[in-house]
Amino acid sequence: MAGGLSREEIRTRNIIAEYEVAARITGKYVAVDVEASGPTPMNYSMLSFGACEVGNKENRFYRELKPISRNYNREAMLVACKGLEVLKRGRIPQLLPWAPSPSKYEASLNVNNPDTFSPKNALKELRKHGIVPKQAMKEFRDWLKAIKGDDWLTLSTDCPAFDGMFVHCYFDKFGVENPFVYGGESLDSMYKGFIGDPNANIEDAEYWRKLSHNGLEDSVDIATVQEELFRRMKLG
Repeated sequence: MAGGLSREEIRTRNIIAEYEVAARITGKYVAVDVEASGPTPMNYSMLSFGACEVGNKENRFYRELKPISRNYNREAMLVACKGLEVLKRGRIPQLLPWAPSPSKYEASLNVNNPDTFSPKNALKELRKHGIVPKQAMKEFRDWLKAIKGDDWLTLSTDCPAFDGMFVHCYFDKFGVENPFVYGGESLDSMYKGFIGDPNANIEDAEYWRKLSHNGLEDSVDIATVQEELFRRMKLG
């Protein structure tokens, strides 16, 4: 007897746990990447997010959002704005010698030039051209439910403490049903467990793909890494 349980009871519990794990693995995984104006949704805004169905990478979702706060962290903005479609006019190269130079305002949208980049102007462009967050989360909910069906749906990312935090918070904040329910799967933790090294990092894996900080591109890359990890675990 161990902890008041007989050997048979322990064996039964282990079998049930194995079935629960198997049921979850056969559910659906969706890779998600979030770009935000700061570290937490309490004081900052989700600027964009992308999602890609693991196992069906042609099924993708991407939105750029109106900010819900004027707060920003400059270092976060230098990363989060790299892939924003609404700022592209600030990054158009002057290929022809007679092409007009960008205006001072357009130059301020070029995140590749940190000296002149203006986070305030970037947020201004998102307020003009971004999607209302509640509408974006409703559209995301519908997209996710079409994938989910009767399966368990798992949010997969390299950092669920960040990406999952923003996604779950926005679903909750705007009163939209969350098909993920809660939680998320960490690629990094899964990789550590797979190779049996608590000090390992998924970014050290030979199949890791360097992220561009465009939410859509990164979600597709994360889905690709997730698929490869599943293949190597013989679970995909």
